[in-house]
Parts: sequence; structure tokens; C-alpha cells
Amino acid sequence: MPSVLVLHVEDDNALSASVALLLRTAGYLSQAVGSGEQALDWINHRTQDPDVLIVDSELPGELHGSDAAQEIFRVLGRPIPTIMLSGHLTEITLPWMPGAPLICLWKPVDPDILMKAVEVFAIFGSFVRGKPPRSAGQSASVR
Repeated sequence: MPSVLVLHVEDDNALSASVALLLRTAGYLSQAVGSGEQALDWINHRTQDPDVLIVDSELPGELHGSDAAQEIFRVLGRPIPTIMLSGHLTEITLPWMPGAPLICLWKPVDPDILMKAVEVFAIFGSFVRGKPPRSAGQSASVR
């Protein structure tokens, strides 16, 4: 059975590397890309659907965070639990993704809060992909 995969769209290389390390340490698979366009390219050539999306609200290029999340939702054709990160939460535009859980977290993000959000969202993401609901390191039963 495939492990939980988190797609992280972030243009800050240091933050991207830190989040990838957190995810891998917790037992998740992680795919990091630096822009909305790179995320769509990855989605179009993927070998596994992501269970959770972490996206920076301010990305370089034409697709900002909300736009990238909406396009990923459209391409997948199903809800994807999304964690939006921003240093300016009062100024972000939320993506339109009916049925998809969404949380917005302030940057710099507390690693414990981010990982708890990933854990909870991974259960939903696995469920909508048709896998038994489980997060990394847990048995098939939901606690």
C-alpha cells in the first residue's frame, strides 16, 4: 500500500527543505516544488496522487497559492486537503475547492501545528483516494 504523500509548493528553499525533513522524519513521503507551474507539471506527470497539499499563498509566476491549489483540485478531480501558509493571512485569497478541508497557517509556522494539520488531513486525503484512513505510523484504525 502506498504511503501518505504530501505535495509542498514553496519558493523558499530553506523552508521547503525544513518541511521535507519534518515530513520524512514523521514517515510521510514528500514532493517539493517551487512554483504553481511546477506543481501542475508534477501533477500531470505523477505516479501517485498526493494525499495532502501544503502551498505557500505567495508564489512566483502566474499561479499564486490559491490558483495553484484550485488547478491541482481540478486536475485531480477530487478534494485534496490543503494547508495554506502565509506571512499575511489577512490578505490571502482562499481557493475554491468544494469538499476539500482547508486551513491557513501563519508563517513562520510552528512545526508541531503543521505536523498535526498534516496528520489530520492525511486521514481525509487517504480516505478520498480510496485507501484505508491512516496517517504515517498508525494502524488502520482511527484513534
